[in-house]
Amino acid sequence: MKMILINIFKILLGIIFLKSSVIKTKKPYQFYKAFEDYKFLKNSKLLLIFTTLLIVLEQLLCIFLIIPSKPIIFFSLGVLVQLFYILLLFLNLGRDFKNNCECFSLNAPAVVTGRNISINIFLLISIFIIYGCLIRY
Repeated sequence: MKMILINIFKILLGIIFLKSSVIKTKKPYQFYKAFEDYKFLKNSKLLLIFTTLLIVLEQLLCIFLIIPSKPIIFFSLGVLVQLFYILLLFLNLGRDFKNNCECFSLNAPAVVTGRNISINIFLLISIFIIYGCLIRY
């Protein structure tokens, strides 16, 4: 019974990441422009590569969450992606951005609020819980 609940929770979390990555895949230029506003990287070519890599990592995370496979890879990807978003949002807390990709508003919102950071922290904790349960069973 516990394993069924873990799998349901994994699939729900996978769907959340899938929704986020599909929107970013449909609007990669807007996602790039949103990250350009965050002034994360000065080099535009490097930023283009980075944003593309971030979209691909989220899609891989969806696959690893929905299809049972290699929990250590899922854990590593999930923690890496979520820690990056939490750090980026925390550094830009309260800032207003003119470019917004409307990509699920968790990772690149128009105005960074504590709610955005809290949701990403919740996703990170969910990844830790799922990984811990998978290792135990």
